[in-house]
Amino acid sequence: MSGGASPVARTPGDGGPPLQMIVGLARAIAQVRTDPAAIVEVTTRTLVKDFVDGSAAHLLAGFDVRAYAHRDLGAEEFLRESFAHVPVDLLPAGRVIASGRAVFHAHLPTDFADQLPPELRAYVRRFAITSVIIVPIRAEDAVVGALAMWRDEQRRPFCDDDLNTAYVCAEHVGLALEHAIAFRAVKDRESRFELAARATQEVLWDWHVATGRVFWGDALYDTLAWSRDQVRSTFTWWTDNIHDVDRERVIADVERMIRDNPDRVRWQLEYRFRRGDGRFANIVDRGFVQRDERGRLLRLVGSMQDISDRVEVTERLARREESYRAFVAGSGEAIWCLEGDEPVPTDLPPDQQIDLWYERSRICECNDAMARMFGYERADELRGAPMDLLFPRDDPRLREFYRAFIAEGYRLLDVETAETDRAGGQRRFLRSLIGTVEHGKLRRAWGTQREVTDLARQAAALARYQLMSQHGRDIFLFVRCDDGRIIEANDAAVAAYGYARDELLRLRLADLRSGGAPGEPDAVTGCEDAEGDLFETTHRRKDGSTFPVEVSSRGADVHGERIVLSVIRDITERRRTEAAAHHASAILRAVCDNTPDLVFAKDNQGRMVFVNPAAIDAIGKPAEAVLGRRDAEFMDSGYGRDISDNDQRVLASGRADFFEEQGPGGRTFLTSKSPYRDATGAVVGLIGISMDITDRKQAEVRLRKTQEALSLVMRAGHMGTWMLDPDTDATWLSRELEDILGHTAGAAGEGNLYAAVHPEDRGHLRAEIRAAVAARRDYMIEFRFVRADTGAVGWMEGRGRAAYDESGRTTMIYGIGIDITQRKQAELDLRESEQLFARAFGKNPNPMTVNELPGGEYLEVNEAAIRTSGFSRDEMLGKSPLQLGVLVDAEDIERFDRLLSRRAAVRDLELRLRSKTGRIHSVLMSAELIEYRKRPCILTVAVDVSARKRAEWALLESEERFRQIAATIDEAFWLMEFSPHWHFVYVSPGWEHAWRRAPEELYGDPTLWTRAIHPDDRVAAENSQRDLVTGAVDSRDLEYRVVRPDGAVQWIRDRGTLIRDAVGRPWRAAGIAEDITERKLAERERERLVADLQVAIAVRDDFLSVASHELRTPLTALGFHLEHLVRLVDRGEHDSGVLARKVDGAIRQIERVTALVDSLIHVSRMSLGRLSLELTEFDLVVLVRDLVARAEPDAQRARCEIRVDAPAELFGAWDRKQLDQALHNLLANALKYGAGRPVDVRVFECGPDVAIEVQDRGIGIAEEDRPRIFDRFERAVSSAHYGGFGLGLYIARRIVEAHGGVLDVTSTPGQGSTFRLQLPRQAAQP
Repeated sequence: MSGGASPVARTPGDGGPPLQMIVGLARAIAQVRTDPAAIVEVTTRTLVKDFVDGSAAHLLAGFDVRAYAHRDLGAEEFLRESFAHVPVDLLPAGRVIASGRAVFHAHLPTDFADQLPPELRAYVRRFAITSVIIVPIRAEDAVVGALAMWRDEQRRPFCDDDLNTAYVCAEHVGLALEHAIAFRAVKDRESRFELAARATQEVLWDWHVATGRVFWGDALYDTLAWSRDQVRSTFTWWTDNIHDVDRERVIADVERMIRDNPDRVRWQLEYRFRRGDGRFANIVDRGFVQRDERGRLLRLVGSMQDISDRVEVTERLARREESYRAFVAGSGEAIWCLEGDEPVPTDLPPDQQIDLWYERSRICECNDAMARMFGYERADELRGAPMDLLFPRDDPRLREFYRAFIAEGYRLLDVETAETDRAGGQRRFLRSLIGTVEHGKLRRAWGTQREVTDLARQAAALARYQLMSQHGRDIFLFVRCDDGRIIEANDAAVAAYGYARDELLRLRLADLRSGGAPGEPDAVTGCEDAEGDLFETTHRRKDGSTFPVEVSSRGADVHGERIVLSVIRDITERRRTEAAAHHASAILRAVCDNTPDLVFAKDNQGRMVFVNPAAIDAIGKPAEAVLGRRDAEFMDSGYGRDISDNDQRVLASGRADFFEEQGPGGRTFLTSKSPYRDATGAVVGLIGISMDITDRKQAEVRLRKTQEALSLVMRAGHMGTWMLDPDTDATWLSRELEDILGHTAGAAGEGNLYAAVHPEDRGHLRAEIRAAVAARRDYMIEFRFVRADTGAVGWMEGRGRAAYDESGRTTMIYGIGIDITQRKQAELDLRESEQLFARAFGKNPNPMTVNELPGGEYLEVNEAAIRTSGFSRDEMLGKSPLQLGVLVDAEDIERFDRLLSRRAAVRDLELRLRSKTGRIHSVLMSAELIEYRKRPCILTVAVDVSARKRAEWALLESEERFRQIAATIDEAFWLMEFSPHWHFVYVSPGWEHAWRRAPEELYGDPTLWTRAIHPDDRVAAENSQRDLVTGAVDSRDLEYRVVRPDGAVQWIRDRGTLIRDAVGRPWRAAGIAEDITERKLAERERERLVADLQVAIAVRDDFLSVASHELRTPLTALGFHLEHLVRLVDRGEHDSGVLARKVDGAIRQIERVTALVDSLIHVSRMSLGRLSLELTEFDLVVLVRDLVARAEPDAQRARCEIRVDAPAELFGAWDRKQLDQALHNLLANALKYGAGRPVDVRVFECGPDVAIEVQDRGIGIAEEDRPRIFDRFERAVSSAHYGGFGLGLYIARRIVEAHGGVLDVTSTPGQGSTFRLQLPRQAAQP
């Protein structure tokens, strides 16, 4: 807001708030409050008529309304034409709407018009606009528009009162708009409900429980075919038309809904309901229960939907599903369906589609025929199974089938495929697959298949027979039974007999016989023999030559004709083979009878069917006791069982094998057993040969024991052997040597010895071995080798000699290798240790000597010992310290003697030594027993500590002076060391002053310092101490509290500094601890005073804000009343009733101001302790009823009923005026916060006291606000919504407490509050 009030004096008819205009505006708006356009039109017209020259109202897009008015109709027309289409945000009203702040110019600034749009700038200048007010219009807590008004130069400028009037008008418009918004929402809701009720096919109903009437929607007549004269608006009519079977259940459900359902929770029922034509409809009934705020039932509202068609479709689908299930289950053809949770896009490549089928699809449907076809019993075992269970994903034939299915547009019929069943057998199927494609995606696929495995097998068998008959080596002849004529022959017959096929088919079977070979059955006989016949005979070729044959004949009926199928095989080669086999058998028997090995044969039951003489001799029993029996029957049961087990392994595996078996007499046999088979390849027995290896096994046992003993010896000695071929360098290594060289067992059994030798030693080893062989001597050499597994280098000592034949040629070089790696390493370590000792001994800056025991003579001295003693090396060697007079004190001489006699190690023995020049110095000597030059000696080291001793004495003197100074100050000076753990080495007497503990306690237990610190500060102090000890910080400045033994708490400021040693490690810390308790108390007192001052300032500011508002409001209203009175007098209107009401209103405002000022004075007196009581005895009930009567006008304005519950009388002694003030404050509070609801005032006796309760049913008080509402200027709600200083409850409690009583409150937010005042009958005079 800018600008200020005009200095122009007011004139009658043109000054003061136009109250009559505001009243008229309110009445006019009330008549059109449902129409936003009419509201703003009435507002602008009323303002122009009584208050301003021009006015405009703009509402936002939610209303999209504008209104313009002007005293001059031409100006009004100009406004409408110029600004009807200008965006609001370009106008000053748009800025007011956006910011929510008013624009007020009593005198328009010179640059104001320059900032306006051209049209508005022209209007301002044309009609000489000089004063402008634009205020925001608010509705529902939001800015929804702006109200503008202006005056020209002929009228007085606007003032602050005019601005207030504009705000009042905008508030009236906002309230009317809120009503319009609510009215519009109700109309929209009613319209939507009416449209929905007409559009829906559901029957809407509303049952008002109190009246028992039921409202039925129009769909009852349209959908359920009832006529209006048949329908009754009662609950009974509805229940009478429910199907008899459903009625009892539905009524029980409705009663349960009424009893159990909370407010506005939907429920649903299904039942059958009679239509108007007598038929029954299936109904789904949905509704909810409506209750009042106390939970009592008001009504039931809902809708009935006819679902008969849906029920009929559902039943029809169920019947169709049942028929379909019966067809699928009873079909002999396999039926199945694949479907997944997500369909597969058909625009993907075929293989990608197939992969997605396997990932997403499952068997959702199949019948028992399908299950049996794949080796399952029931279809339930397959439903829900993955596709891969029946159709392997990796089967290439299936993938080709699926590719063809996709290529044929997802429809493939009668395709033959092959699959593998659960047993691994091949089965053939004739399969069809039809897919369902929706929106470019394959959703499911139905398949059928029937097994054609038997047909395929028959076709394959026929094809194989044709191939066999045409291309087989056997002769096939088909002979007619009635005349013996050959009616069919294969190619083998044509080739065997030498006839052409036509010639052969003109012959009879008898024409092929060789002169009627004896024993051959007649063809007619073969015709009658259904089982067939097998015999051997001789046939004749066309050229007259003959050949032996084997004939297999069988009769059969073919198309009503009896024929014989003869399969004839040329057995010329078999006859020759049998002759040769007979000869070979004779030779084999001769071998078996004369070999020393045991030869035998057994059938598949393990019974002996053949044994040779050697086996009979070994068993020791006659042949008749062995043949036809198992091993366990004629042999020891243990041996026989093991042999039988080996027999069964060979018979079961069908493979030959070797076994070592125990036989009779404890002999050991190596047995070879092989299965033998019949003509079909089946194993029918076994043949075995056993060789007695008893002597060899005994020799092997003796050799193995010898080798094991030798191996243990060699492993214990870290030795191994080798054999070296002198010509090829091929080497055999023993297992022990392989371990030494790091070879895998057996990997280097035959190799090259030199390959394992270190490359630098390989040539030397080879030359030494060759030289030893040439000289016919033993060789011994040390060389390095490289382990094959780790690459580590080791040392080996090799020894050996060569072997020679009779001619003197070297046949083999033998050797033994000894691992000497550890010995070599020990020698190397010894040399390095000696060299290291020599360097350390000679270069050590401290004097070092080696003295021989027991006399102590010097055997070796270093340069530092020579330099320190002043003697030369020659003067010292061979003499003892006693002889040289090095030791000063007699005690040191005795200690040195004891050192030599004890021959034990010594550490930091303090001695005083004398040099050759007589200089005496202090040393710390350490000694260690050693062996030097194979003699017992002691090694001594002496450290000169003369300078340190002098420094220690100086430090002791300095510390003593420091202690004397520290003892004279109050602060506690402390010094601590960190090795081996932190501890106090000094604490000044100031510690006792601050801590009230003796400093000596800290020396024994340094943790007493941390334990005395207050628990809230202890962790920070311990962390600070740890940082100081570890060297993380170089200093600390810490404040903490300590608890003295008497419980007193003192504040300490502790400052410390870290002291490091020569290498920078934390060594010591020194610091001072100061008692700062008095300073801390002063700081706290200052902070408290500052906080109290800030609170007081805040309270003052809050009070001034509230007081200015509260005092201004009644004064403004008083001004309105007085202004109206002035206008009435000016106009000559002297209606006594009107004048009395106006004077009455003015008096009420004066009383309100007086009451506010009195409350402030009252509070001021209470703050100064000037509250005094004038006690008189009176009837408290009379006081309460008089107070209620005086408050009745306020109660009417608040729309509250005051109800009093009190006895006939209740006397006591109190201050009547003060108690009246307290009760008035409580009652006024109840009317303010409980407006629109009853207020109860109860007066009753409470033991020796009396009590008054004031109960409202208003907004209530939150629990967290209750403690502060009795304080000055405090309230539980914002002063913007409820007026007052916030002093009423404060004054009431102070008055009650002055009477010796109690005032408290109980409250529930949203339900109201009850203030209880309890007083003694006789108040005590304060």
